[in-house]
Amino acid sequence: AYIVGRKVIARNPKKNIFLRKQQIRIGVLVGGLVILILIPVMISIGPMVTISNTAVYSEYEWDRKINREIMWTRASAGLDMFEERPISNFTLSSSPENDTQMINQIRQFDQYFAVQSLAAKIGTTYEGLADSDIVYLNGTEYWVAPKTIRLSQFSDDPVATNTELYDHVEGFLAMDTSTGELVNVTSIFNIAEDYPIFFGESESERFLESQGFLPGLGAYDNNILLGTEWAGEIENNNYVYEAAPDGSLVGLEDFWFNIGLGLGFGYVFEGGAHQYLINRNVKNRVQSILLPQLTIDNDPYLVFDSQNGKMYYVVSIYTSIDIGSYSKSPLLRFLGVSVVDVINGELTFYKNPALIESEADPMYDVWKYYLNRYDWGEVPSWLKNQLRYPEDLFEAQLRANYVYHVEELKTWKRGDDFHERPENGDLFYIETDLGNGIEFVGLDLVEYRGTEARTLAGMYVVRHGDNFGEALFYHTRNATENLIGPKTARDTYQTEATQEISLIANARMGNTLLYPLGGSVYYYIPTYSTVGGLQQLKLAGFVEAFTRQVGYGSDADEAYDALGNFGPRTFTLTSDAGNPDIDGLFKLNWTQSKFAETYTVYRNDTLLAGDLPDSQTTYTVSGIDTGSYEFYITASNEFGNTTTNRITIEVKRFAIYYQFDIDNIITLPDDLASFRIQLENFNETIDAEGYNVKVNLSLFRVGGGNFSILVPPSTIIENSSFIYGAYSGMHFTLVNTTLFSGEGIILNGFVNSTRTDIIIRYRWTLIVNDIIIYTSEERFITVT
Repeated sequence: AYIVGRKVIARNPKKNIFLRKQQIRIGVLVGGLVILILIPVMISIGPMVTISNTAVYSEYEWDRKINREIMWTRASAGLDMFEERPISNFTLSSSPENDTQMINQIRQFDQYFAVQSLAAKIGTTYEGLADSDIVYLNGTEYWVAPKTIRLSQFSDDPVATNTELYDHVEGFLAMDTSTGELVNVTSIFNIAEDYPIFFGESESERFLESQGFLPGLGAYDNNILLGTEWAGEIENNNYVYEAAPDGSLVGLEDFWFNIGLGLGFGYVFEGGAHQYLINRNVKNRVQSILLPQLTIDNDPYLVFDSQNGKMYYVVSIYTSIDIGSYSKSPLLRFLGVSVVDVINGELTFYKNPALIESEADPMYDVWKYYLNRYDWGEVPSWLKNQLRYPEDLFEAQLRANYVYHVEELKTWKRGDDFHERPENGDLFYIETDLGNGIEFVGLDLVEYRGTEARTLAGMYVVRHGDNFGEALFYHTRNATENLIGPKTARDTYQTEATQEISLIANARMGNTLLYPLGGSVYYYIPTYSTVGGLQQLKLAGFVEAFTRQVGYGSDADEAYDALGNFGPRTFTLTSDAGNPDIDGLFKLNWTQSKFAETYTVYRNDTLLAGDLPDSQTTYTVSGIDTGSYEFYITASNEFGNTTTNRITIEVKRFAIYYQFDIDNIITLPDDLASFRIQLENFNETIDAEGYNVKVNLSLFRVGGGNFSILVPPSTIIENSSFIYGAYSGMHFTLVNTTLFSGEGIILNGFVNSTRTDIIIRYRWTLIVNDIIIYTSEERFITVT
C-alpha cells in the first residue's frame, strides 16, 4: 500500500495531504515552537549542571527550599522536644546495684501470652477481652485487659444488642508482666472485682484471633434503649445502669430511631419519650465532640483512682492541623486527655502537664485556638504517674524527626543520617533505667535508612511520671562499635540456642525488648511453648547489642547469670551492735553477693579489712571508742565492684565500774538474802560531766509475791509493780544518783519475803545517762 501511494503522489502531487508550500509553513511553525520550548531549558542548564557545586546547591536548593522545609517541619511537628545524647549515656546508666532490680522487673511475658492467659479466666460465653495494655502502678508493670461483650454472637438479635440485656460487663483482669501470675485486682488496684463497665472498647483483634472468633459487631458500638424490662436479667451481673441517659426522643424521631435499632413495634409504639445511651465506645464518645483537626490516640488505656476505688479510660487528644507551605508534617501538639468514667460515661478534660504555652512557639496562635475551646483541668496527683504520652502522636513526630533532625547541609546531601524503623518495629512502653532508677518510658528503636547491615542509629525514649513528655534520642554516631538491631539479635539468639529451641513444642519468640544491664545494653528474647492452647515460658535469652554475646536459661535470671561477665550482685549489710553500742564490740553481717570474689570492709570511708574471701559474710569490730562510725562492704570481681548499704553505729562507752552480788537463799525468818552494789566513775578527766546512774533490781515470780528491800534509812528507794508474761513482781530502784570523776558508791541491803517454799527470780539493770549498759541474766533466790 505504501509503494502504491508513492506512485500515485509521484504522478499527481496534488493528491498529497500537504502540499509543498504547506509543508514549509508547518516546518517553520514547528521549528519556532521547539525553539520557544528549548530557550528556558537552555537557560537553566547552567544551574543544573553546576548543582553539585556546594555554593550553588546551598543557594538554589538548600537555602530556598530544604532549609525552610526543615524549619517549618520542625516547628509544626514540635521536634524541639527531642534532646540528643550519645548511646554511652544509656549504657552507663546501668549498674550492678540496679541490675538485680531490673532483672526482677523485665517483661518476661508478652501481650500474646497475656491474652491467652487472661482469656482462659473469662467465666461466661458472652464476654470477651478488650485491648490489653501495660499499666505501670506503684513501680510494677501489669498487663491489664478490661472485659467486654462479644456482641457478634447476638448480631441477629436486636433485643440483645440494643437493650439493657447485655449493656455492660463487670470486672477486668490483670497479670504481672514479669512473673506471669494473675493478680487480685482488689488488692493491687483497690477496684472491686465486679466493677461495672457501661462504656468501654470492642474486643481486641488478638483476643478474637486467639479464640478463633471472626470480627463482627463491636462491643459498645451499639446504642442502648433504656427503661426496658431486660435490665438486670443476666443472672451473674450485679449492676444495672442508674446514671443519666445521653438523651431522649419522642414522636417520629423516636419512631425512626427505634426502627433503626431493629427493635419490634412493641417498643416503637410505647407512649412517651424513650431514653438512650449513645457513643458508648470511649473512642467514639470523645472523638464525636472534638473540633475538626483534633484527633485522638487510637489506644485508650485504663487508669485507677485507688484511693476512691474508681476506674476510668484515658483518651489522649492532640492537634493534627494541615498547615501546608513548606511543612512536611501537620501541626502536632499533645493538648491533654479526656478521662471517661466507665460507669456513667462522664468526660473530664485534663491538660497535658508538659504543655508549654508560649509565644516563642511560632505555631502557638494556631493550636491555642483549639486549646481554649475546652475546659481543661490540672492533672490530679493520682493520675499523673499513670499518664502516658500518646503512641500515635509520638510515632508521627518520630516519622518527621527521622529526616528533619538533620539541620546541616553536608549531612543532608550525604543522606547517611536519615532513619527508619527496623522490621516489625514498634513503640514499646517498658521499664528501664536512664540513670535515675527504674522508670516507665516509651522506647522506639531506629536504623539508618537504606543500610543493608541493619545497624541501629539509636533509640528514641519518651519519659513519664515526674519527667512526663521529655523525649530523648540516644544516638550511635560516634560509637566505636555498631549497635545491632532486633532482627540481628533474634537471629544470633536462634543460632546460639538452636538445640534448646528445637526441643520446645511449637516454639514462639516473644517481643524483643532492650534493657540496660551490666554497663551495656542487652536484648531480652523470651521463647514460649504452645501445647493445646496452653503457653509456657521455656527459654529466655539475652543478646549483647554490641558484641552479640548470648546468654540463655529457663528465665531472665538464669539467662543473666549465663552471661557471666557482670560485676557482683547487690547485697545487704546489717549489724548486731546495740543502739547505741556500749562496749565497741559487735559484728558486721552481710548477705552473699552473687559473683563476688572478695569483700572489703570500710569504716568512715577508710579501709578496715580487705581481700576477705567470698565465703566470709561476717566481720567482728572491737576496741573502738565513743563516737559515730559508718560502715559498708564492697564486693569485687574482675568485672567491677558493688557496694552495700551504709550503716551508722553510735558507740557510747562509759568509764564506769560496776559489780552486783546477791545471796541465792533466804531462810525465814532471820537469814535474809544480802546484796551488795559497788559503782565507780573512773573517768580520768577531772572536769568531765558526771554520769547519771540508776540501778534497778527486779524481783518476780508466777503469781507474784510480797517482796521487800531492807537498806540503810538514808537510802531512798523507788518501786513499781509490773507484769512480765506469766510473772508479776516489783521493780526497785536502789541507786539514782550522779557520779563525777573519781566518785563511787557502795550499797548493802537485804531482800525479804513473807512467803516460804517459793522461788524468786531476779534481774539487775544498770542505766547510765538513760542508756541501759548492763542487764544481768535471770537468776533465782530460794526461800525456805
